[in-house]
Amino acid sequence: MGDLMSDDPNVLSRSISDTPPTHYMVTIQLFSLLTANNIDRYESGVFEAGGYKWKIVIYPKGKGSGVGTHISLFLALAEPTALPPNSKIFAEFRLRLVDQIYGRDYSAKANYWFSASRQQWGWNRFLTLTYFNTPNIGLLVRDICMVEAEVTIHGVATPTT
Repeated sequence: MGDLMSDDPNVLSRSISDTPPTHYMVTIQLFSLLTANNIDRYESGVFEAGGYKWKIVIYPKGKGSGVGTHISLFLALAEPTALPPNSKIFAEFRLRLVDQIYGRDYSAKANYWFSASRQQWGWNRFLTLTYFNTPNIGLLVRDICMVEAEVTIHGVATPTT
């Protein structure tokens, strides 16, 4: 990362990165047990991208405007309190439900400034539960669901003191 610094003490210290994207895949065995046991939120293991720790957050019965109708997918900072106060991380990311049969792409892409106060971002209405649960579509095969994250960190902004 290269630093972009200003002589003005009121300006943020910024660093810009050109690191390649990080790919992470989570495989959820027995996905139906999440809803059967009223588990509203599932978090993947922690992975690193751009020097920061992340996780995929899945709401199997939806979140917000997607409750009861959609599967919701989010990217979240795994250790937001590890950030310096008022720091922000600019990430470009894609979340993907993996089609295990046909290789189709069910994904969404976003750019977002993550921080200790804005720890996750994603989609309340990623894909309808009706479609997700349809047999032979390839998203839920033998009760296995696979979700992939592709994360690129483009920069960090930290207030100077």
